Amino acid sequence: MAQHLWRYEGWRRVVLVDLPAFGRPVRLVWHKRRWRCPRQDCGAGSFTEQSPQIAPERALLTTRAARWATRRAGRGEALDEVRRRVQSP
Repeated sequence: MAQHLWRYEGWRRVVLVDLPAFGRPVRLVWHKRRWRCPRQDCGAGSFTEQSPQIAPERALLTTRAARWATRRAGRGEALDEVRRRVQSP
């Protein structure tokens, strides 16, 4: 099996909504590292690091905030209220 030596390509800034802290909205800024395969015949091309513990790929909320919002909505809280509580002081 061939081993790929990935080359660091810089980073991508991702802003995620997290749970409020002390009554204030919180945004998590994650500088995701980008990697590229140096071989021309590499089918993968490039990718950014992932961490499901922080947030799923292409998510707007952190995993923690998404779980909290899902629990609140599951208990019958209006979605507009859940959104307001995550985004506003």
